[in-house]
Amino acid sequence: MNVPPWLTGSVPFPAIEDWRADAALCVRQNLRAREMVTDACRSVVARLDSLPPDEMVATLLRPEVFAFVTGPGGEDGWAELQDGLAARTTRDAGSSLLWLNPTGQFTVVLRRQGRGSRRESCAAANFIDPSTAQFASCATAVESALGLIERIAPGFRAEIEKLVECVVLVDEGASFRGASGLAFRGMIMLSPEPDWTTCTFAEELVHEMTHLLLDLISIREPLLKGEQAFDEAWAAPFRPDKRPLYGNFHALMVVARLIHLFGAFERCGAEPETSWSAKAHDYAQRSAEALAALKAHGDLSAMARRLFNTLVEPTLGATLAAASTTTSSA
Repeated sequence: MNVPPWLTGSVPFPAIEDWRADAALCVRQNLRAREMVTDACRSVVARLDSLPPDEMVATLLRPEVFAFVTGPGGEDGWAELQDGLAARTTRDAGSSLLWLNPTGQFTVVLRRQGRGSRRESCAAANFIDPSTAQFASCATAVESALGLIERIAPGFRAEIEKLVECVVLVDEGASFRGASGLAFRGMIMLSPEPDWTTCTFAEELVHEMTHLLLDLISIREPLLKGEQAFDEAWAAPFRPDKRPLYGNFHALMVVARLIHLFGAFERCGAEPETSWSAKAHDYAQRSAEALAALKAHGDLSAMARRLFNTLVEPTLGATLAAASTTTSSA
């Protein structure tokens, strides 16, 4: 299977810093269009203008800023943004990804999350108390997972460093296992279950990081176009409800990258009791209908088409073919 190494985790996605800078410029333009004569707005703008370029980019890509630019804005929005930026400093490279005490702003964001793979809503969800044994155990597992990714898929680990501003832990009230999105871009929400292993945490981190990568790209270049792209009418790999083609493109990119992660797990002997090839086949098989629908949809951007042709289709096709050959041989 001839897949570029920057799609399999061997090396990071090319020009991530350029994509980050371009997205930050778009966000800065959005903020400029929303400026108003208030103390909070003046404070935020002055803060941004005082930053060196690298730190300005990092600040503009924080989840607090995206919560503002995807929201209604206004005077209250500027005040919330000012408070949010003051409540937490931009993460230093190499420092812990875990945010112990997310602000109330993100409790609201969390509870707005709708139907997921577990339940209908997050109305009863809360962030896990950092003083609990559950938080300590999950924090240790996250660090172990990051170490494993660094060892077996250093490109994915480098992408996490560049794309993920923070990871927050959510209790069993979440509708999801993992979540990310433009309304809190840069943040990964994880809702771990008691049986999650180091490999499970690694899978969830790579899963959500891939969404963050696609979100970053799509700020400047929409991945799919056309009237059908956002119709919730298509079978999805992991959801019982119908999903839009845009969401399924994200899902197939995630599945393809996870298949390569599972291969890395198998090669390094991680959790040998798990058949990683069987899991890869299961994920590919679940994705077959969504794959066919996207193949029939002609309105992919140049970047989306490149990703589909070089990663999604060859990876899923080879995985399904390998399983078919194994079954025939048996």
